[in-house]
Amino acid sequence: MVRLIAGVAIAIGLVSTAAWPIGSVAFASDPSCPGLVADARTALRESVDRRSLARARDALHLLDRASKLCPDDIEVPFLEGLAHAKLNSLDGVLAATRKCESLALARATELNRPRSDAANNPHVLFLQAVVHRQFGNKPGDAALTLKLLKNRDPGWEPEAVALLLFLSHKEFAGQLSRADDFEGAKREARLAQAAAGRNQSRYDDATHLYAKVLSQANEFPAAQPMLEDLAKRYPDDPDVRFTLAGVYAEQFQFDRAVDVWRETIRLLSRPGTDPALVDLLYDAPLRLGVCLAESKRASDGPVEGRKQLLEYIKAHPNDGRGWYFLGKVEVDKLDEPEAAIVHFEKARSLDPACEKTLRELYRLYSSPRDGVSEEQTKQEAAKAEALRKEIEQGGKARTIELNRRRRTRPDGSNGCY
Repeated sequence: MVRLIAGVAIAIGLVSTAAWPIGSVAFASDPSCPGLVADARTALRESVDRRSLARARDALHLLDRASKLCPDDIEVPFLEGLAHAKLNSLDGVLAATRKCESLALARATELNRPRSDAANNPHVLFLQAVVHRQFGNKPGDAALTLKLLKNRDPGWEPEAVALLLFLSHKEFAGQLSRADDFEGAKREARLAQAAAGRNQSRYDDATHLYAKVLSQANEFPAAQPMLEDLAKRYPDDPDVRFTLAGVYAEQFQFDRAVDVWRETIRLLSRPGTDPALVDLLYDAPLRLGVCLAESKRASDGPVEGRKQLLEYIKAHPNDGRGWYFLGKVEVDKLDEPEAAIVHFEKARSLDPACEKTLRELYRLYSSPRDGVSEEQTKQEAAKAEALRKEIEQGGKARTIELNRRRRTRPDGSNGCY
């Protein structure tokens, strides 16, 4: 359900909806300073996506003028840091953070307060959290920093803090899930639910994430009712249906999965669907083909499944999974081992890291088949022996490669089956 809170997932838009107050530090005597800061704040709110980043640059111009008129106001460098975050400038955010730290320290010294007051200043902590999440790929550290901020000053910008905390927990859950730490991922997903508060769309987004983690942990019965509830309340969300169809398929409820895959594909094909979501869920037709081949309701499920898989391969000829599953249908459902060998060899050439393909080829090459000559049988026996060695000796390298994919692929999968 990555699109339930449209625009929030874009890193540069983290704080675009927050209404930043002037703060408790008094302005210098120049009467134009509050107006400049207010205009800069408006410009930041209007820089909601990549197409309107010019407004973030406008904010920086305004804040540069304000910094000369009111050099002691911490709100100015703080807003500068937010603007630089929107422009994806780490150096700019760090420089702004140092300015905030310097002003906070000066204020603490003036009030005869301990230096820790400056280190725990909410402006400083918030910018540090932005750096952890947006530039350091450390959402867990961002969440810890924001919790420190909340403990120190629970009334400071509660909506902006809640949003960044929600996103940090959500992203940390994804990282932990890709590392197979499903208990940690479930914990972070629940913390994202808590950070959502009364914002129903965020809460539902976190619930979808929680259901995904349950599915990845093979806890399909627990995930199913959550997804069914979300599907009822978000009938136009293809991402929820994509997850739900997968949960049905993993529980061998193939007929139900077929219906939901078809609805997912229909929703993804509508004009105006987010292209990023279409790219993320592009293999829904592949999954439909696999489930059609297993369907008990279809009059000729394997034939329909093969037809669907051929259509997918035509659109995605370099996806080894399409060839692999086509081979599975040929050998397991249609008793066409020769065709299956051709498809498995194609899958192997496209992605030799997927061990299931190697095992299917080994099974076929090492098993006697009708109509195969003695010479071909010898050749295939040699191929089977070579495959056996490849399976036994290449396991470590394949594991490293598949783990690398899980860390880097947008969907968190290993790209196999």
